[in-house]
Amino acid sequence: MSLSAASAHERVNDLHPFLRSVGLASGISEHRLDGPSCRRLFRSVRVSADAPLTPMLRARAALLVAGPGAVVSHHTAAEVLGGVVPRHHDTHVTVPSAKRRPKTSGIRAHVAPGGIDVHAVADVPLTTAPQTFVDLARSLELVDLVVLGDSPVRQRRCTPEDLRFAASQFRGRGGSLARHAAHLVRAEVDSAMESRSRLLLVLAGLPEPTVNVKVLDEGRVVYRIDLGFASIRVGLEYEGRHHADDPRQWAHDIRRREYLAARDWRLLTLTSGDIFRTPRATLHRVVDLLSSRGMDVSMPVPGAEWERHFPGM
Repeated sequence: MSLSAASAHERVNDLHPFLRSVGLASGISEHRLDGPSCRRLFRSVRVSADAPLTPMLRARAALLVAGPGAVVSHHTAAEVLGGVVPRHHDTHVTVPSAKRRPKTSGIRAHVAPGGIDVHAVADVPLTTAPQTFVDLARSLELVDLVVLGDSPVRQRRCTPEDLRFAASQFRGRGGSLARHAAHLVRAEVDSAMESRSRLLLVLAGLPEPTVNVKVLDEGRVVYRIDLGFASIRVGLEYEGRHHADDPRQWAHDIRRREYLAARDWRLLTLTSGDIFRTPRATLHRVVDLLSSRGMDVSMPVPGAEWERHFPGM
């Protein structure tokens, strides 16, 4: 992953990171390398100050420090792949031996002698989505791990079956959690909050809603509902602030609700507060709606696992 001295000038211009020593060898002045025109990354790495500080940029920079044999992994691999994962202030790499572990502030180095699944994205070596999923089972909670699993499946980087297989082969700390989470991953989930909404019900013991329910008109899909029970025409929708802040989205939502109401659908709208602040009250609302439509369901008594992930009122 090292850059030739001849290409350092080009790298400053095309927004790729490079080692400061390579910049000096190519004739770039210390004044420029340490001045406002360059951004300083991991002490020894520079990049144009105009470069957006994306996960991919941080990954490329960390590999320059970590050297041959290192791959991007864990939180950083998840971010590069477009996965939803709790933000970690370090950039993560995996190296083949402890002797190769870089000791640089801002880089978290893991050791794996071999046997991990790696591929390349835009010429950057990183762990595959299933490998990243099982790696993060050592550090994430159940709900966050399912959220992570749902996101690459939605982007077609892997399937739920791929994650279940990887989890079944995984040994060591986090293996049990990986297997549990993999069996809760679903396809076609549009957002992290939809994942959390689904798990709010499932982990409490309520029936699992179908993801991305398709509403048909003469065989054509006219609308989709985040989560639903099609047999009784009940839908659950998560709405973020953009639904209210975007006039076109707001108008679309109104027309959609009118269409569904005219066809006897009942929709329950959820917001972030319903998930994070009042999850127990949300369960009551869901149970009341399902019961009103004839489903034989009663208010569950959530266990310790549910309360750990949904600690609000």
